[in-house]
Amino acid sequence: MPNIESMVRDLLEKNGVKSAPVPVERIADSLGARLVYEPSREGEEEVYGMLYRDEGQPVIGVNSTNHIHRQRFTIAHEIGHLLCHEGKMYVDSPIIRYRDSKSALAIDKEEIEANGFAAELLMPKDFVEKSLQVIGKKKILDWKKIVGRISKEYKVSAQMVEFRLKNLGISFPE
Repeated sequence: MPNIESMVRDLLEKNGVKSAPVPVERIADSLGARLVYEPSREGEEEVYGMLYRDEGQPVIGVNSTNHIHRQRFTIAHEIGHLLCHEGKMYVDSPIIRYRDSKSALAIDKEEIEANGFAAELLMPKDFVEKSLQVIGKKKILDWKKIVGRISKEYKVSAQMVEFRLKNLGISFPE
């Protein structure tokens, strides 16, 4: 498994990102990926996004009907595939990775890695720790206010904030 925290730190440094929100669109562009926003096709299972690679430029497809927070996560997730799984190729066919209900279950190793990468990219551990220090100095104690404040600062969903904080070992009130 790649050292995701280190990869993200290097990526942020190369792109001059020092605070939230992380500009995932600009980072995708810096990696040579083209972003394409399209709605899911009617009558088909919803797809959040995909990474398509062929001989040329990688393309990250994003479901344009999803909330902006979901779109940002999708872009970060696909960047994770682009960087963590780039050595995997199929002869005469592009790699296509769908963000679908299976990936949301986190049962596939590469999907788990891409989700972890997305979480670290959108909410880098160092950034989150600084945000929590600022919140602590302001003596904000209400959990919903803390989550809401971080959600707004990082442009991610409250659910993602709670999940990320839990994974960083920050406990939730009972």
